[in-house]
Amino acid sequence: MPSYFVPLPTAFTDDTSTLSEIRIGRIVKFYAERGASGFVIGGPTGEGHALAIGEKKALFKYAVRSAGDKPVIATFPAITTAMTIDLALEAADAGVKHLVIVPSRHVPLTPTELAMLATVLRRHVTIPVALTLPPGMDELEGVHGVGLPEWDASRLVGGFATGDEFQLDDWICTPFAVLGIPRMERLFAKWDQLGRYAVALLRHGHGARVARAIMEHEDLEVGPPRPPVFILDAKGQQLLQAILHGLEESPQRIP
Repeated sequence: MPSYFVPLPTAFTDDTSTLSEIRIGRIVKFYAERGASGFVIGGPTGEGHALAIGEKKALFKYAVRSAGDKPVIATFPAITTAMTIDLALEAADAGVKHLVIVPSRHVPLTPTELAMLATVLRRHVTIPVALTLPPGMDELEGVHGVGLPEWDASRLVGGFATGDEFQLDDWICTPFAVLGIPRMERLFAKWDQLGRYAVALLRHGHGARVARAIMEHEDLEVGPPRPPVFILDAKGQQLLQAILHGLEESPQRIP
């Protein structure tokens, strides 16, 4: 039986100038009450690209404190080896249980370079580390790699493993988990009717916007995304509301 991890959005203060630990705690509690086995922080849904190094380190601590006994996975790109080691050590000190490192896609690493990165990280970091492997590379000797969740390809938002969509042993992180696990499971049960619209919603709106819209639907105040990202637009809201209605009752006509 897989354990579903939710890729969390990152909560900011009203002016988005800094992280809000109180709001991060609200988000963690929201998803813990909706069946999350654990949490993934710092990925695309978490607007990891918009976080300063110090904010990433603070996020490790805030998320782990809020998660209690539920495991937290930190994910971030391997921009430089030194920065990756620094963040990995900080994550371990904060109590993060596992790391998923995303090698740069701007300068693709060769298999030898990926193996070297994995070796260096193992030498310095005490918690488990896995790498997202490039498309077409299912495994690599000496590297603990993560791949796409092992289910029908129609349930995938992207075509390769990312910080939001991967399988690590029996841990599955999927963008659909931002619905909350019970709703996600109902979505999978109604996939023939609703699946293509759910994929379209996440491709159109992105996990950070969709998750905030879901929490707004539940009257949970978690603040805005960080500019230049805006809230979910009208088309995305229309799709989301129709999908939520379809999960609760008979699917209505979806635009």
